[in-house]
Amino acid sequence: MIEAGQQVLERVVDWAISRTPDYAIEQVFIQRQKDNLRYQSPGKYDRRFATLNLLSNSHPLIVPAVPFYPQLLNIYGSGLFSALGVSYNWGRAVDNIADGDTEVPIEGMPAIEWIRKQKELAVTGAESVPKLPTEEYMLKRTLIRLGEIGSDVDIQGEMVKFLDAMEVECDRRINGRVLTREELEILNRDSFGSPHTITLVAVRSKAQGHDVGELGQIQGRIQALRDIHPELEKGICNIPAEVLEESSLTLSMLEANSQLFNTSPTLQAWKQQELVDCGELMDQLGAKSLDKPAELYVRYFFSEIEKHITNLNN
Repeated sequence: MIEAGQQVLERVVDWAISRTPDYAIEQVFIQRQKDNLRYQSPGKYDRRFATLNLLSNSHPLIVPAVPFYPQLLNIYGSGLFSALGVSYNWGRAVDNIADGDTEVPIEGMPAIEWIRKQKELAVTGAESVPKLPTEEYMLKRTLIRLGEIGSDVDIQGEMVKFLDAMEVECDRRINGRVLTREELEILNRDSFGSPHTITLVAVRSKAQGHDVGELGQIQGRIQALRDIHPELEKGICNIPAEVLEESSLTLSMLEANSQLFNTSPTLQAWKQQELVDCGELMDQLGAKSLDKPAELYVRYFFSEIEKHITNLNN
């Protein structure tokens, strides 16, 4: 009797999901992401979410109490840049899992294996993924949303490059790998460059990640300095191997006492040079001729980066 009741309930749930607009499923996932991020880092992402809401019409799910709510919800969700909300939140979810900030959704599965499965789905187009507010379905919705724009960009290829970078991120966190300058540069390029390309497609810019390549390097390096202590305490080292060797410190020493970063002349000199280099990269990027969506996109990130640089200089 109980089993029969469960089967009926499952059929009712399946029917309800099949009748729910894709936008509503997206919104359930997006709202869950917002709640998680606000819990993990209060205030950190508020400005970004406000901007995404404005551009993508990606507001919290409100179901009108009328019989035609699915049709109204589809209209409500047809923002000018509707691909932004789902693509950003999918990428953010993957990044959090790679960094160890969020548990892997599939119990018992190692994070690196989960990332590889995401990569398989990106290659195949995630056709068979069920309609649920999961990372897998958001990957599928990202492909569909961006495909509707009609860009020549290989979105699946960009997603695979991003997931490759997340695999490297996950591996170095788990295994305590310290990367060289060149390896960190490649990691920054793929961790930020592919998401920039995807986002620029979402806002209908003709520019791609390589057109704003300096931005990924700046973000990676400034965020590394901003988060140097909590990252070291998690066993994540964004200091180049060459610099760390010169300092006579090791990752295990910094993991045990991240304040050693503040007292090392070599690491402090590296930090100051990173700030100088990033300032020069900002000047180079600021001098480029970009289309209006890309120009506004870069300006948005500059406003965030400049605040971080000010704080790091104090």
